[in-house]
Amino acid sequence: MAFLLAGSGCVIEDDALAIGRFEVQAELTADCGQATLLAAPTSYRTFVFLRRSGSANMLWDEGVEQRAIYRLDAGGSFEGTNTPVQVDLRNEPDDLTPYGLDPDDFPLDGRAYDDALPPDDDASGPRCIIRRTNTIEGQLDPAVGVARTVPGFTGTLSSRYEATEESDCSEFLALPVPLADQLPCTITYALDGKRQR
Repeated sequence: MAFLLAGSGCVIEDDALAIGRFEVQAELTADCGQATLLAAPTSYRTFVFLRRSGSANMLWDEGVEQRAIYRLDAGGSFEGTNTPVQVDLRNEPDDLTPYGLDPDDFPLDGRAYDDALPPDDDASGPRCIIRRTNTIEGQLDPAVGVARTVPGFTGTLSSRYEATEESDCSEFLALPVPLADQLPCTITYALDGKRQR
């Protein structure tokens, strides 16, 4: 049996081999403005379990809701881009958690954005649809010892926020606490993973 992660287009087989469990320290290197609603922590720590499937796929697993499949080459380089998430901030969705935001941050009336529905004539103004795309690039350290263990990895994780072409987000950039200093903008972290087991 194999499993497929939604939107990944890649399959991890049952015989996937463990690369290891790593403690990851992330340090902020670029942001969307620290006095904005997209303010990012200057650093954070997480744990990730990596598995290799064949010669081309790697599962990045931080928990049930934090899984992704990345391309992995024979030299240990990995990379991937998620399926973009987009939210119409003016036609306010019930849940802005993909952005780490709370609907109460936006005192604008409206309803959830839905591609299949026409704009609501009662909505307050044109749409402000923000698209977020996450990209990761990294390099596994060379394997060492008889067991060929991978001692760590380095990489970068970026989240790009941009307004779609039909959007007008000027009001969100002019709030007392703006959405971001400007759009598009990118939040980037440098990653340093150390093997735990």
